[in-house]
Amino acid sequence: MLFLIISAYILFEFILWGHRAVTMISSIRQYSIMPAGSWKPQEHAPRVSFIIPCRNESLNLPRLLPTLAAQDYPNLEIILIDDRSEDDTYEQLRNFAASHSNVIAVKGADKPAEWTGKAHALHQAVQRAKGEWLLFSDADTQHESHSVSSAMRHVLQNHIDFLTLTSHYLCESFWEYLIQPMAIGCFAVWFKLQKVNDPANVTPLACGHFILINQNAYKGLGGFESIKEEVLEDLALFKRAKSDGRYKFELSIGSHVFATRMYDSFGASWNGWRRIFMHSLDKNIGVYSRKICALVFNSLIPAILPLILGAVALRHPVWSGPFLGSAILLCFIYFLRSRSHKAIKAPFWPILFHPVSVCIVIGILLEC
Repeated sequence: MLFLIISAYILFEFILWGHRAVTMISSIRQYSIMPAGSWKPQEHAPRVSFIIPCRNESLNLPRLLPTLAAQDYPNLEIILIDDRSEDDTYEQLRNFAASHSNVIAVKGADKPAEWTGKAHALHQAVQRAKGEWLLFSDADTQHESHSVSSAMRHVLQNHIDFLTLTSHYLCESFWEYLIQPMAIGCFAVWFKLQKVNDPANVTPLACGHFILINQNAYKGLGGFESIKEEVLEDLALFKRAKSDGRYKFELSIGSHVFATRMYDSFGASWNGWRRIFMHSLDKNIGVYSRKICALVFNSLIPAILPLILGAVALRHPVWSGPFLGSAILLCFIYFLRSRSHKAIKAPFWPILFHPVSVCIVIGILLEC
């Protein structure tokens, strides 16, 4: 009986991961933003206001600012707002603005009690914006020179009102490499692009590192003032766009367009993903429990099963078949992870620590 149960389990996992493979390949092909190349707007280039809030970003700005200065989009204003920083962030922004005519440095005011900090900073910056399109990004990003052009080409050619992009996720430390790709991979499974981009499906997801929205759509949705108490303002704005029904929205892969280093240590990665998991999964204990069970059943057990069955098969050769099947399954899982790593420009070697990465994500969900 145990032999049949384990054999059936391995077969089920092959079917599950095969389905994930088809979904992943389809998503990458359908929802990847490619460099604009020689594209230029056919007539007048719509004005874009590129808005970035900065709070205590003195270490990130030397990497960010040169990528903003290198943008090739012809009609671009850049608004950099200092969100009550305690370091020399504003001085760097002011110096950068002084040497670039299309850059505005804004000193943010104290936030009212009912506002979250980032939403209030963005709201202030929008008041200064003159663009027909608003592009919101973060100070921990680095943009290719065609970043704005590529995104604008995509929205104009596809008549999109609200575009949000995932990025090339930069990692430098051992633990970042173990946590980031696994956590991002979980999101890719939990929030499939086909469902997120389906107006008839309630599944929402957005990436605050890159949100490009038509000014009319932004105003029609009520702007940040309508979501001023939300911790994840990007997700809240996307939810409003999806439930509104008047605007075309899309979440796509932007790893060829820009990069970001979300967190710089194990502790920062743990706390950051805990916050993201909590709010994206609606602080629902039942949802957390299902995600944990799925990770154990579909990711952790397949990683350790070949070791167990291999030891059993040495004494009982009848188990050689299930052992071989479990080993092939694990190789298939590692292969799929390698393809997903390629899509987000992550290296292969963290996949070798797959069980550790799974356990870390499970731990974060347990703390939620």
